[in-house]
Amino acid sequence: MWSNKGGTSVGLLPGRASIGPLLLMTICPIMGLLMTEANMHFGGSFLTMFQKVATDPIGVIQASYKAPSYETIKILVAFAVFELALMRLVPGKTFVGPISPSGNRPVYKANGFQCFIISVFAFLIGSFGLGWFKATIVYDHYAEMISALTVASFGFCAFLYVKGLIAPSSADSGSCGNPIIDFYWGMELYPRVLGWDIKQFTNCRWGMMAWAVFPLSFAAKNMELNGGALDWAMAVNVALQLVYVAKFFWWETGYLATMDIQHDRAGFYICWGCLVWVPSVYVSHSLFLVQNSPKWLGPELAAAIFVAGWICIYINYDADRQRGLARATDGNCTMWGHKAKVLPVKYTTDKVRRLDRHRQGGRQGKGANARPLMR
Repeated sequence: MWSNKGGTSVGLLPGRASIGPLLLMTICPIMGLLMTEANMHFGGSFLTMFQKVATDPIGVIQASYKAPSYETIKILVAFAVFELALMRLVPGKTFVGPISPSGNRPVYKANGFQCFIISVFAFLIGSFGLGWFKATIVYDHYAEMISALTVASFGFCAFLYVKGLIAPSSADSGSCGNPIIDFYWGMELYPRVLGWDIKQFTNCRWGMMAWAVFPLSFAAKNMELNGGALDWAMAVNVALQLVYVAKFFWWETGYLATMDIQHDRAGFYICWGCLVWVPSVYVSHSLFLVQNSPKWLGPELAAAIFVAGWICIYINYDADRQRGLARATDGNCTMWGHKAKVLPVKYTTDKVRRLDRHRQGGRQGKGANARPLMR
């Protein structure tokens, strides 16, 4: 199906390089809105919603877009400002990322876990403790928030495109010659604005932090609808997500050395996805449970699900930990009582044959983007 001729990927469809991104940039925003609509107004039934779409597609899509109120915009701005302030003000060690194809090494402040703890407790104390806002604030404005983010994030990506054209932050930037791909994939690898790293903000401090806070608000709405009682299904759902997101921020420096950061530029693909797709799709199961939580799930089964989920999350964390340890020690470490086995990988980049020696970040030499395989 696929071939590679002269450095260009060739598919079955002519113009695929432009048509594919255009389709994704059209379909994904609509799907994010429709997923929210299905969970809030169709009982979580996509079948019912798509039957409605089949008879009135324009009407359903228009109904799924909720014009954001001034209150909704204030909530989103306040959340962004709060997270940006934490990035700058909360102390943390300096973390230097892997070397880029142009020889740059991004520098970050490793304070993600502290910011996660502060954000979660700020929401709980501000709502349940001090009464500054309702704990259901996200759910009550959720449809408007997703609509606002869908549109505003396009504008943000346009800003990144223009910035990459006229004021790139480093030599790891430039156009591929196709403005559609440039907008979709991004113009810069490590863009920064006023000292803030864009991808660390969009991916970690917005997308992942929203993944922690939004389900808490959905749980509060579930309690409100149940007269103050939280369903066990919702409780274990939110608890496991908090464990997973806590794991992510504990390991945030590891994430900053992954291919998501090393290879993906800051464009629609990764920035819009983290700004909109994560808050709309990744928390959709929690949104569904607000009104459709199974009442038959009791504490015993909830506890079993939590233990099973925690084990899965730990396995995910330990796999990442082992990979990072092997890279940091060049394979001179033990795992499960045995010396790590590292496979040097040969690969071609820019028509030059290279050998990955499995250094920190899994890369050596200009233009290297491969990961070593290990077991």
